[in-house]
Amino acid sequence: MADSPPVISKARAIVDIIISDIAAGRLKSGDRLPSERVLASKYDISLGTVQRAMQVLAQRGAITREHGRGSFVRGLGASIDTRYLRFRDAKDRNLPLYWHLIDWHVGTAADGVAQFFGAACSIVCIERWVDVDGRFALLSKLFLRRKDFDALFRDDEPRDDTNLRELISQRLSLPTMRIEQRMAFEPLDADVGRFIGSRAGAKGFMLELRGYTVRDRPLSLQRIYGALFSELTLVVDVKVI
Repeated sequence: MADSPPVISKARAIVDIIISDIAAGRLKSGDRLPSERVLASKYDISLGTVQRAMQVLAQRGAITREHGRGSFVRGLGASIDTRYLRFRDAKDRNLPLYWHLIDWHVGTAADGVAQFFGAACSIVCIERWVDVDGRFALLSKLFLRRKDFDALFRDDEPRDDTNLRELISQRLSLPTMRIEQRMAFEPLDADVGRFIGSRAGAKGFMLELRGYTVRDRPLSLQRIYGALFSELTLVVDVKVI
């Protein structure tokens, strides 16, 4: 039996509608939103519910509220800060990261990926090798629904310089609304070790980022693998709208 969809509050529903309109370009930066009373009437909800929705949008930076003038769209930009993953040295300097596309392939969701997207869901895994300032390497695996991937790359394919998270927000109008993070320390399998220069079974880490879009729909799952390191600090700074 399939899981029931999450119950969404009326205020959250209004937030999702406005965020979707901004992401799709129906509302642009600088546009003035209808008054709170107009929105309450349009969606048949209380004025207090609209005000709570406006507070959430303002806290996320999607709108600005000006006393006596109303609420104005600020825009979304990228759903997630492009520098969400950083390594800092002993002098607190950020090290450069270089992302290189390895391959992408189609498959059927299994194990934890299936739990996230749903059993038997057709998914695409995009694999990238990450050079951390020439010191060591990471392996990134980003999982998307195949239908989202096909819509994303209808006219082209992923490249080394493709910012996948920005592309998802811009081309699919699917901003990342919420992120779940998980860090695990586990033996590296042979597939991972081959790409990052570690032997199979060596201790390493796996950082998992689960992204959800409007109405809490699962959007993307990213796993980043690496060997254990010292004298550096890993900073995970995920900022959602």
